[in-house]
Amino acid sequence: MLFFDSIFQDNTKNSINSDYSCKNWNIETWKKFPILQQANFDKTNEYYKILNEIAQVKNFIEFDSLERIKQKLSAASLGHCFVLQTGDCAEQFSDCTKETVTKKLAEYKAQKEFLQKVILKEVLLIGRIAGQFAKPRSEELEKLNSELLPVYRGDIVNRPDKNLIARQHNFKNLKTAQKCAQKVHKLIQNYNKCDEIFTSHEALLLEYENCYTKYHAGFHKYYNSSTHFFWIGERTRQLNNAHIEYAKNLFNPIGIKISENINSEELISLINKINPLNESGKISLITRFGSNKVQKYLPPLIQAVKKNFFNVTWICDPMHGNTEQTIEKIKTRNLNNIQKEISLNMEIHGNENSILAGVHLETSEQFVTECYSENSNITISDVPKNYKSACDPRLNPDQTREILKIFSRLN
Repeated sequence: MLFFDSIFQDNTKNSINSDYSCKNWNIETWKKFPILQQANFDKTNEYYKILNEIAQVKNFIEFDSLERIKQKLSAASLGHCFVLQTGDCAEQFSDCTKETVTKKLAEYKAQKEFLQKVILKEVLLIGRIAGQFAKPRSEELEKLNSELLPVYRGDIVNRPDKNLIARQHNFKNLKTAQKCAQKVHKLIQNYNKCDEIFTSHEALLLEYENCYTKYHAGFHKYYNSSTHFFWIGERTRQLNNAHIEYAKNLFNPIGIKISENINSEELISLINKINPLNESGKISLITRFGSNKVQKYLPPLIQAVKKNFFNVTWICDPMHGNTEQTIEKIKTRNLNNIQKEISLNMEIHGNENSILAGVHLETSEQFVTECYSENSNITISDVPKNYKSACDPRLNPDQTREILKIFSRLN
C-alpha cells in the first residue's frame, strides 16, 4: 500500500479540523467497511503507482460549481425547475473523441430545449458523461459462444468483446479512464457558453474514486473533484457498506438509486447518514421500480420522507426497472412501460402532495434500435438491427422526445 497510502496523508490530517466531517470520518474510513461490485485487479505496486498518478491530476470540476448545482437541485425539489439526467448507459473509451462528444452534447442540449418547451420552466441538464466507465452487474460470469466469461463491467475494468482476453480485469484501464474523463471535461468546458452542462457518473470503484477526493481548505469541506453529481447504485447503497461511508461527508450532491428492495425505515436511516444536516439539494432519490411495481412501493417511501421533513429531490428512473429480453436474449426496453412508469410517478407524487423533480434516462445521440414499441417503427423484432450499446439499451433521439412529451402533464 506504499503508493496509495501516501496520497492522502495530508488530507487525512485536515479532516480532524473539518466542520463538515463527522468525528470518526476521513477519506480512508470506507476501507473498514464491507464493499461490493469491485474489480478483481491484480494489486501490484504498479497498480498503486497508477492510483498515485491519478491523484495528482488537476480537478476536473471547480468547487464553486458544486454550490451551483446544489442550488438548482434544491430549486427543482420545490418545483421551480426540472432535472434532466441523460446519456450513455456505459461510456466507452473509443467514444471520447471531439467529434463524438460534440454530437452527444448537442443531443443533450436539444433534449433540454425540447423539454423546456414542453414544461415551460427551466431544465437542469446533467449528463451521464465524462466518467461513466464502471458498471455494476448482477452476475460475475456469463455464457457466450459456449464459453463462460467474466461479465463486462465497463471499459475501466475490461472490454465488451466476447473473448477471455478482453474480459480480464486490467488495472491499466484506470489510467485510460482518467485521461478520457479529463479530455471529455475539457471538451465540455469548451462547448459550454451561456448554458452549463453538469456531469455525473456512478461512484463504483472506490479506490479510483478516492483518488479524486480533495479538501477545500477555505470551506473546510471534502469533495469528489471528478464530477459534479455522482450516484450510488441499487446494488451498493447498503447502509453499513463502503459506498455510503465514502459518500456521506462529501460536499457533492449525491443521488441514491432505490427500488422495491428498500423499505421506509432503511430509507430514513440512509438519508440521515448521508445528510444529517438536512441540507436542501444534497440528496436526490432516483426511483427505479418498474411500471408494475411503482404503485405499491413508491407511496410509502414518499410518506416517510414527508413525515420526517426531509429535503430530497425526487427523480424518476423509468429505464432500469423496465428492462426485459428478446427471444435472442438481448436486453431491451418497451417504450410503453417507460411511459407508464413516468405517468404513474406523476400521479403518485400528485396524490401525495409531493414534487416529481426530474427524470433519469439512458439515451444515445444515434438512431439505435435498442428500445422498442409495438405501435412504432421499431418493434421487438427490430431490436437487433442497430444495437450498439455495450451494456443496457438506450433511447434514440426520436424515442427520447416521445418520452419527454409526457411531462406536458406537469403544467
